[in-house]
Amino acid sequence: MPDHPKNILFYFAWQLNPVHFGVVIEQLERVIAQNKGEGKIYFLSCDGVLKPCHTNREGDPAKCTLCQFNNDTALSKYKGQVEVLKISDYNRQYSVPTFEYNSVPDIKKLRYKDVQIGYGAFSTYISATRNLEPIMDSEFREYFDKMLASQVMLTDVVLDIIEQKEIGSAYFFNGRTADTRPLYDICKTREIPFVSLEFAKKNDQEFFINEFFNCLPHDIDFNHQRVLSVWENAPESVEERIRFGSDFYEKRKNGIADSEKRNYVAGQDKELLPENWDASKKNIGIFISSEDEFAAIGDIFDKLAVFRTQEEGIHAILQQMGNREGYHFYIRVHPNLKAVKYSYVTRLQDFQGMYDNVTVIDPKSRISTYALIDYSDVTLAFGSTVGAEAAYWRKPSIILAACWYYHLDIGYKPKNVDEVVALLEQDLSPGSKLDAIKYGYYLSGAEKFMRPNAFNPFPISFMGKSTGLGHKHLTVLGSPLLYKLKLAAYKSILGLRKNKKLTIPRKGM
Repeated sequence: MPDHPKNILFYFAWQLNPVHFGVVIEQLERVIAQNKGEGKIYFLSCDGVLKPCHTNREGDPAKCTLCQFNNDTALSKYKGQVEVLKISDYNRQYSVPTFEYNSVPDIKKLRYKDVQIGYGAFSTYISATRNLEPIMDSEFREYFDKMLASQVMLTDVVLDIIEQKEIGSAYFFNGRTADTRPLYDICKTREIPFVSLEFAKKNDQEFFINEFFNCLPHDIDFNHQRVLSVWENAPESVEERIRFGSDFYEKRKNGIADSEKRNYVAGQDKELLPENWDASKKNIGIFISSEDEFAAIGDIFDKLAVFRTQEEGIHAILQQMGNREGYHFYIRVHPNLKAVKYSYVTRLQDFQGMYDNVTVIDPKSRISTYALIDYSDVTLAFGSTVGAEAAYWRKPSIILAACWYYHLDIGYKPKNVDEVVALLEQDLSPGSKLDAIKYGYYLSGAEKFMRPNAFNPFPISFMGKSTGLGHKHLTVLGSPLLYKLKLAAYKSILGLRKNKKLTIPRKGM
C-alpha cells in the first residue's frame, strides 16, 4: 500500500472464521506499526445487522453473538490505537429501494450507488448452494432481497464513514461477497487505495497472507503481472525454476494432492480412455470447470468469456460441428461437480443423445482426465487449469473463459463461436510450454509471493491432552485456553435459545 495521506479504514465481518480474522488482525498490527500516529485507524465490523452474511447464511442470532464476541476479544488489545466502529451506529432509517429481477442476467445488472450488489448477493448465494439457476419464487426473493438490503445498508454506512472520517485508504478481506462487495466497488470507483486480503494454506498450522492491491483476488491483469514478476525475480536459476514449475504439472497428473488435500484424479484409471475412442478421428477434449466458482465475480471475468455459460458454448459449437464426419467430442465433466445435482450439470449428459459424435464423461467416471489430454488432438477449457496443463503436455489448447493464465501465450483465445469452429478445423500447434511452466511455478508455492502469517494457528493442550488449535488474536487474559472455555460457555448458553433462522432457498432448474 502506498503512503496513507489520510485516515485508514479496516473492515471485516467474518469473525466466525478465526484464520481469516487472524489475517486481518495481522495486517492491522502491521499498519499500526507503520502508521506511527500519522493517521487515525478505524475498524468497522458488523454487530448483527448484516443478515444473512457469508459466514452466517441462515442469519442465526446465536452466531451473530459469537461473531461479536470474537470481534470484541481480538480488538480489545488495541484500545487507544484503533477506533472500533459498528454498522448500527451509522445505520439510518430509510426505505430500501425495490429491485426488479427475473433472471440471473437481471441480477447481475443490479446496482446501488455504483456498487454491484447483484454480483455480491449472487456470489454469496452460489457459495451456499452451488445453484446457478435458482427458481425465483417468493421464498428465493425473500432471502435474496435481504442480502440486497444489507448491501444497501453497508454501502450507505461506508460512504458516510469515508466522508466523516476522511478515509484515504482501506483494508478488507476478499471483496466479492455480499458483505464485502460494497467496500471493493466504493474504493474502486472513488479511487481510494485499498488492499484486498486473502490467504493460502500450506497445512492446518501454516498459512500465507496474499495481498491484492486495488483489485479483487481474482483480477486477471493483476495475477498475470505477478506471474511474470515472480518468475523474473525468482532467486533460483532458470533450470531450477523450470523444474519447480514442471513439478506442479507432474504432481497433478500423478494424483499428488495439493495443500487443500484436493486430488481430482483419485479413483481414475491413469490409462483409461472411453471405449469408443477412435484414433483415426480428430478427437477434441472439452473440459468442464466448476462453473459456480466464477459465476459471480463480476465483469472482469464475464467480459472475457466467449459464451455466457459452458452449456451454451458447447451447444453453439455442436450446432455447427455435431455429427460432422471425422470429428469426435469428449466432454469431461469436472470431478468436483459429482455432488451437484442441478440441471446445469445434469443437462450436459443430453449432448450425448443429441449427436453421434459426442461422448459425455460423468464426473464419477474412472476414465482418466490426463489420458484424455494426452490423446486428444486439441483441448477446449472453460477457465480450468487444464488449459495450461494441455500446453505443458504439448497439446493445442483453446481457452473459452477467463482465467489467471489468460494473457500468457498458452492457448488460442477465440472471440466467438465461428472462430472456435475455424480453429477446430485447423491443425493447431501447442502453446508455449515455458509460459505454462511459469504459471505452474507461480501456483506451486505461496511463499514465492506471499508473506508468512504471524497469526498462524498453533496447538494448545490442557493437562497433557490436546484441545485443538489456538489463535494469537483470540485469548482471554492472554490465554487461548481460557478463550476456548469462555467460547464454549457462550455456545452452551446460546444453544438453549430457540433462535429464528432463515431458510436458504435451494430450488433450482
